[in-house]
Amino acid sequence: MSENTEDVIRHAETAARSLAEFVTDLQYRGRKIEHPAEASFIDSHLARAAGEMTTALTLLRTFVEGLRDQDRLMTDYRGEPLGEVLQRYTDSSLAAEQLADALGKARPVTEHPAHKEMPGGEQGPAAAARSLAELVTGLEYRGIEYPVEAYRIYSFLTRVAGEMRTALTLLRTSTEGLRDKELLRDETLDEAIQRYTGASVTAGELAGVLGRAYSAVGHLAYKEAPSEQEPAVRG
Repeated sequence: MSENTEDVIRHAETAARSLAEFVTDLQYRGRKIEHPAEASFIDSHLARAAGEMTTALTLLRTFVEGLRDQDRLMTDYRGEPLGEVLQRYTDSSLAAEQLADALGKARPVTEHPAHKEMPGGEQGPAAAARSLAELVTGLEYRGIEYPVEAYRIYSFLTRVAGEMRTALTLLRTSTEGLRDKELLRDETLDEAIQRYTGASVTAGELAGVLGRAYSAVGHLAYKEAPSEQEPAVRG
C-alpha cells in the first residue's frame, strides 16, 4: 500500500475514533445534553456522517467489483469458493448501503452553530462527518488497489456504525431526561424519542451487515497478473 492509500484509510480511522471519544465523554466523563438544540446538533451531524458513509460504501463496492472484473481476486488460505465469498460480500454491502442511506435520511439535517458548551462541539459527530467526507474524497480520487485496503476501511466503518448506535441511544436517554426540565412539549418529546429510537435500531442493523461485509472482504486476496512464477498473494 502506498502512503496515499494510508492517508485514505486514516480518515475512516479518525471518524471511528472521534465518535468513540464522544460516546465516552457522554457515558463516563460527565458531559451532558441539557437542551434540545444540543441533541438536534448532534443528530444532524450523525445524519451527515451516515450520508457520507453511504457514498463511501458504494465506492468500495465498485472497487471490489472492478477487481473481480479484472480477474484480480482469489480467496485466501481458508479455501472458501470465490463465488460464495463475493456473493456474501455483495449482499451485505448492498444491504449496508441501503441502511446507511435510510439512517441519513430518517430525519432532517439542520444547521446549528457549534457552541463550545455543546457536547462534542467541533469534535465528536461533527468531526466524524468531516472525516468521512474526506474518506469519500480520497476514495474518489485515489481509490484502492488491494482487498486488504477495503478490509481495513470496513473495519473502521463497522466501528463507526456501532458508535452511532450508542450515540443515538444516549440521545434518546438524554431527551427523555429533558421531560423533567419541561424543555420540550410532550408531543415534541415523543417525536424526538421515537426518531432516536428508530435511528439507533437502524444503526445497529448497519453495524451488523457491515460486519458481514468486513468478514467477507477478509477472505479475499489479490491475484497478480499471470507470469511464469506462481501468483503471489497479498492479503
